[in-house]
Amino acid sequence: MYQGGFLLALVTAVLYMRHNHLPVLETSDVLRPESRFGQAIGRLGCLAAGCCWGTECHLPWAITFMKR
Repeated sequence: MYQGGFLLALVTAVLYMRHNHLPVLETSDVLRPESRFGQAIGRLGCLAAGCCWGTECHLPWAITFMKR
């Protein structure tokens, strides 16, 4: 799900840059911080949905998911 949204955003950004005759490298430098912020929000949403389980951890600060 995340990869599809990222791919659509990337294609849209490239088409927008071509349509407005913007320099690709300079415009990409401006968009980079926002893309990292978007990825961080996406990863938090994925964690909240419970689909990013990772490996088993027994440390006190580990996240516990309830079994359904």
